[in-house]
Amino acid sequence: MNDGPPPLHQVPQKKGLPPLAWAGIGCAGILAIAVILMSLLVTRCGMSIAKSLKEHPAKDAATAVAGEFPELEIASENTETGATTLRLKSSGSEAITTYDDIAHGRVSFVDSSGNPASIFKGDLSKLPG
Repeated sequence: MNDGPPPLHQVPQKKGLPPLAWAGIGCAGILAIAVILMSLLVTRCGMSIAKSLKEHPAKDAATAVAGEFPELEIASENTETGATTLRLKSSGSEAITTYDDIAHGRVSFVDSSGNPASIFKGDLSKLPG
């Protein structure tokens, strides 16, 4: 007796994840590694900046202010005490001052005739604190 056609052979289901899922997992892994590396880099840079600011908060500001004047150079500096010696390139006169004084524009040189000469021009009293 023939009850009908024989049963169809069923294809067994593949086990595991499809290739698109593996690609997504790989991309997510690469992204996670990139995020971790960037956070380490930002943390390390932030710590070095914080360390520099902890030593002397006004040092970076003083260096930036001194860099704006081409006739001015930093002759020497002591990062422990914050003292620095500035030299005018044109006359060679020097002024011993601190980072805070440079950042706030309180530096004056004595010219060859003994008169004080300030290289910082302008009225800083109207600037906000």
